[in-house]
Amino acid sequence: MIEARSDEGMASIPGREAAAWRILLFAYLALLAGAYLIRDHDLLRHVFWVIAVAAAVFLLRAGDYRALSRSSVGCLALAYLGWFGISALWSEPRAIGLLQVAQSGIAIAAFLVLTGALSQRDPGFAHRLMRTIVWVGTAAALAAMLWFYAHHAFPTERVEDFGIGGYFTRAGTMYGIAALGAWWLLDHERPTPAHRIALILCLVVLLAFVALAQARGAMLGLTLAALTWAIVTRQRALLALGLGVLAVGVGLQYAGVFGAYDLLARGFTLRLHTWADALARMPDALWLGHGVADPQTFILKHGETVIHPHTIMHPHSAFFGHQLQGGLVGSAIFLGLLAAATRIGWRAWRERADFLILTLLAFMVGNGLVDFGHFYGQLDLEWFLFWLPVALAAGAEVTSRGLPAAPPGDHSPCGSRS
Repeated sequence: MIEARSDEGMASIPGREAAAWRILLFAYLALLAGAYLIRDHDLLRHVFWVIAVAAAVFLLRAGDYRALSRSSVGCLALAYLGWFGISALWSEPRAIGLLQVAQSGIAIAAFLVLTGALSQRDPGFAHRLMRTIVWVGTAAALAAMLWFYAHHAFPTERVEDFGIGGYFTRAGTMYGIAALGAWWLLDHERPTPAHRIALILCLVVLLAFVALAQARGAMLGLTLAALTWAIVTRQRALLALGLGVLAVGVGLQYAGVFGAYDLLARGFTLRLHTWADALARMPDALWLGHGVADPQTFILKHGETVIHPHTIMHPHSAFFGHQLQGGLVGSAIFLGLLAAATRIGWRAWRERADFLILTLLAFMVGNGLVDFGHFYGQLDLEWFLFWLPVALAAGAEVTSRGLPAAPPGDHSPCGSRS
């Protein structure tokens, strides 16, 4: 089963080391929670480097690094980082420095190692992580909506947040992830009535933020996550209800009762233009891609009218983005990594009814269909959207196979035990 063994965890670590691991856990959770409250990307990145370096020097063992490479998800994640990292060598023109590219790869690898090590040492890690994101995310969403609409017209202006999401479509993604966390906690924790009511209110606030941000990508991601959950849990009534609501909505749209068409048509018209532009560039670097040091920029247009005066640093599709920057090789690695993580998510569902990884990945796919580019970069929204579920999947795979996070004799609590 994909679950921590009862004789492992923080309680089995010697006192001083256990305290250090608890400090690391607190710092890790505070960093992710801080992304909902702090828009300064550089500050968050600096804090992450301090945490990562301190953990590497004082806590992590050789086995923690080996554990990542012993899982299929971990190996493919390292292949992803390696391929997109070296793609900077053939990027032309090279708008991003090689040092910055290397730092991004090391940062993601460190994040994967930290997440895996913490998830194995603390059986309740996923619960602590989701609780932190849900409670802090809900408070931030509520404060952001109150502050924003106190200064703007309601509901015509699209709400923004305080954190690294910033721009409303990106902010919608941040709070969509928190909404999935609230939904998972409602199902997985079996909370008390008071706790259940609190989680339901959190879910309502988080979904309200996504709706008011009019974040199409997040809405599509949440829809695909809900559809995935309904299929794997065989919720035929829910599926029928969803199809019925969709049919009624389409009917009301064509009857002119409300104007959802403008919201959807404008967004997808802009994206169709961007996608056509991206497709036209792909044959120039079909196999290897243009490389991550050559950011492919786009200008949003509606027909011949420029909608956004600034260039956009991605093609509004993660699937086009990986092909454009990494070529067929990069796309294959990305899809392989996604498939491996999905396999672990499916196993988690089948063996202990845990749908967290599956729904997070479904959210990423839905969101990635219409937004983002590649996921190779230093601490930013892409870490929440993609690297967090990948890291959780890698940790779950290592635990399920009984692989130690550190070998016996190096004072790690995760050595082999019978």
